[in-house]
Amino acid sequence: MPPLHAGLYKRLLPPSQWTAELFCLVASLCFGWLVGESEAQSSPIQLGEYESSLQRRKISGGGFENSMGAGTQEQTLQQNAMIRVQRSVVKIKKCRYLEASGCVAICNNLCKTATQDFFLNDTGMPLTMKPNFEDLSCEMIFGQEAPSREGDEAFKQPCFVHHCSALEAKMEQEPKPCRQL
Repeated sequence: MPPLHAGLYKRLLPPSQWTAELFCLVASLCFGWLVGESEAQSSPIQLGEYESSLQRRKISGGGFENSMGAGTQEQTLQQNAMIRVQRSVVKIKKCRYLEASGCVAICNNLCKTATQDFFLNDTGMPLTMKPNFEDLSCEMIFGQEAPSREGDEAFKQPCFVHHCSALEAKMEQEPKPCRQL
């Protein structure tokens, strides 16, 4: 995306519930041709750092401290982990990309990571993608920051040994297991 466009997205559409729900609506309506049939869903979302800080400022400025006490405020925010229900989850019923590639590594490294990075870095919108390797579905959760690679369950998924197209191509040349690039 051109730098000017990225800057405009970040200024005009900063992370918020409204923006996350807008991104979800557009993705669910416009990208079926690319990823497969999808629908928008509501779900509890763990807010990102930007939105959490805005919520903390709202709570601090209101009567929250007076009614709960200053020490209790931070404890309550940490216990709640800044979670709210919003309609910003795109449920892809059967991902065309994962189905066509048949490869966990390609899904994680070329789709999941690249898409999460694009939305965060170019539009400013946090995104978590949760592929389901059993039924080939995927959830795109707009407004929720992606976990670190080390903490992401998708990167702990073993290779589709019997279905991996990348492995099958390698097996013809030299029999080695998929390395999950």
